[in-house]
Amino acid sequence: MVFLPDARKWEREFEQLNKNKVFGYYHGSDIRLSPIGAREIFEGQARFSQLQYLYLSSGRKMSWDDFEHAGMLSQLYREAFDIFLKILDTPWPGTPEDSVVGLFLLVCDLAINPTDGFPFDLYHFPSFVFSVDPGIRFLMLCESIKNKNPNLVNSIHGYTKEEYLEVSEILCGYISCKTPYSASEKLSDWASTNCKELMEEDNSFEFGSENLPVRLLFARFLRFQQDKFITPEFFCWPGIWSVGERKAGISLENARELFEAHKALFCDGLDGDIYPSTFPDKDEKSVQNTFNSFYFWNMTYDMTRQWIIQDGEFEYNFSWLTSKFPKSEVTTSVRNQFRDVYGVDPSAFQIV
Repeated sequence: MVFLPDARKWEREFEQLNKNKVFGYYHGSDIRLSPIGAREIFEGQARFSQLQYLYLSSGRKMSWDDFEHAGMLSQLYREAFDIFLKILDTPWPGTPEDSVVGLFLLVCDLAINPTDGFPFDLYHFPSFVFSVDPGIRFLMLCESIKNKNPNLVNSIHGYTKEEYLEVSEILCGYISCKTPYSASEKLSDWASTNCKELMEEDNSFEFGSENLPVRLLFARFLRFQQDKFITPEFFCWPGIWSVGERKAGISLENARELFEAHKALFCDGLDGDIYPSTFPDKDEKSVQNTFNSFYFWNMTYDMTRQWIIQDGEFEYNFSWLTSKFPKSEVTTSVRNQFRDVYGVDPSAFQIV
């Protein structure tokens, strides 16, 4: 994939930073950690999007107290928001629809979507360890709002694409990085040019057998980016746009289509087994075949991991996937897949 940034070209720059004892690039360097990481940001983003949806769906009747009593504002889910408010020295908002909540969700979107190194090349090497760290990005964005443009606290009112583009451009300028929107534009271009054949596989949901999980996940990622480029406001504020209350912008039907198109590929059933999701525009048989191949490949990855780092006999503990087939049948299938990939049956290995 010649269109991807070539990380091999970065090695000389990183070696020079190591040699010059630049912070973060040599053994023994101080370690600078953010008080929150990707987990707190992801959980905060998901929960406050959910609260916006529930608030609007209730006709704006549900209050913060209602959410608190329902256990929806425990520490993990509000930690990022609390830090956000503390840095900005801003009081808790009156409702989940408040502009400050919209700005928080935008900051989350920018924090968890770095663009340095992928899809864009890496140009400023000394700042790399910070520019791709979600927690540090989150803090830098909050500090930038406080110190450079506190009026941004009141910048999100319509939750529109225009607001998303304008504010994200300002904030990413403060921390010297390209916006996630510009990344979506570049990735959408890959989808229509360099990855055109891969996207055709995604259309039919019939993927080439070589490294199928990588092909599947990258195709779905590109499809996500295509839609995010068209409607970034939905992916930043899904709770707002999934109610269908606003007269202008994304319709409720369009929101449902976007949600359906990008839902989880696989989910667990009531019996604990894992099943493929269904999609209205995908052939059910093709989805099932891709599901089977995807998990056979993942089991092969697990067998490869055992081969490299684990002592003793191979273990065929794949009951987490399904209870519908005897272990002996699953083991035979895994061995066959392993043999197809490496040309040798796992049972032929000798322990030394």
